[in-house]
This record gives sequence, C-alpha cells and structure tokens, in this order.
Amino acid sequence: MRSFALAQGLGILLTAGAGGAAVGQKAEPTARAPASSQVAGLITGADDIKSPSSERLFEGSANRPFDACYHKACDTLGNVDFRMLGQMADADAVVAVRLAG
Repeated sequence: MRSFALAQGLGILLTAGAGGAAVGQKAEPTARAPASSQVAGLITGADDIKSPSSERLFEGSANRPFDACYHKACDTLGNVDFRMLGQMADADAVVAVRLAG
C-alpha cells in the first residue's frame, strides 16, 4: 500500500495492530474474519481530528476534523470529494488484487 500511495503522490499513515491488522480509534461494524483469512481496510479518517503533522501532510487546519460534515446533515452528494473517492477506489483495487494473490 505504501508503494502505491507514494507512486500516486498521496499522503498516507499506516498503523498496525496485533497480527498486522490495521487499527484506528474507531471502526465501522464488520463481520469477524476467520483467523486464517487475510483482511485489509482503508480509512480516510474523515471524522478524526487533524493533528499539526497531519495538517502539513494532508493540508487544511489542525485541531479540526478532516471532514466536518462526516455523518452529519451537511454530508450530502454536494460535498463529495470525488478526487479522494477515486484515490480510495484505486487503493481498494490494489489491496484486493494483492490479497487475491
């Protein structure tokens, strides 16, 4: 994933938990995968608060959410970041292909 992001000129933060699983402060509900399964996930961190170092990496203002409208009434198709949507779709495809072997 890191090589894909760098090739695309994207900012990326990678974290790993037990067994190499990506972790974050929050997670969308998902089904548990068997221990033998490979799993991967991508998150934009839309409702996370941007740190000063994230401000430099991703632009915008520190101490504010990455997306102030995330899961709120103002979260409509009118404020979709289609550039980000495309980047995440491409990244999802790369991850799926790599997991498929």
